[in-house]
Amino acid sequence: MEIRKATKSDLPTVVSLNDTVQKIHAEAHPHLFKYPVDLSALEAFFEKMIDQLNGLIFITFSDTGDPAGYICAVIHCVPENPFKFEQRVMYIDQMVVSSAYRNIGVGRMLMEKVEEYAKDLEADRIELGSWMFNQGAHKFFEKLGFSKFKAAFWKSI
Repeated sequence: MEIRKATKSDLPTVVSLNDTVQKIHAEAHPHLFKYPVDLSALEAFFEKMIDQLNGLIFITFSDTGDPAGYICAVIHCVPENPFKFEQRVMYIDQMVVSSAYRNIGVGRMLMEKVEEYAKDLEADRIELGSWMFNQGAHKFFEKLGFSKFKAAFWKSI
């Protein structure tokens, strides 16, 4: 497996990989998540992520060159305030592993790559969000040493 930072030439591949995860989220919460998405807008979103100084996308390919997945992360530097200490947090915004490459260590490799990058940037921790319906992902994150630390609630009105 090859893992590297995505470039603008990888954008069509990232957009294509995103389809699976976007569809799952739209099926669970059709009032929140768009499907299908505007592909040019999606490509522009990922291009902005690549261009940001504090953002990155790692992409992985199989030994035969097939796209296997990607992960997007952003470093947030939060200044000290009266309530909290200064924080440097690597936030994982998205991770997608193609169904053909699940359960063989691809997700773990992507997460480890982000952790390595976060350490290089002297981040205090890595955070991510995951929707309640995605219990398989929760188990995966917990296996990697992540723990739940807050809950979010909503009320439709």
